[in-house]
Amino acid sequence: MQFRLAEYGLVFSTRDRGSRMRADLLEHISETSAGTVTIDFAGVLSSSYSFIDEFIGKLVGLTAPVSPTVVNATPMITETIEKSLRRRGLDPDRVLAAALQYV
Repeated sequence: MQFRLAEYGLVFSTRDRGSRMRADLLEHISETSAGTVTIDFAGVLSSSYSFIDEFIGKLVGLTAPVSPTVVNATPMITETIEKSLRRRGLDPDRVLAAALQYV
């Protein structure tokens, strides 16, 4: 399943928004029995640490050992995701393996 963030906006911030989007994504995954989740950042201009930590950081923790993958993230967003996952004691390598891959 591919989750395209740009369909929801181009700039993402706040923990509240991250929490709501994570809940929506988890609900969609449970309804569709989607296997692998790819989060596509194509077109996203910026994303705050608080949004990333709440959306990606908690999502990875909740879905482990099957982590979502990230594609089309800018270097700055990739760095923010890595920082969030490391602070949570999670391994960012699987999540970010395809982060700079453009599909």
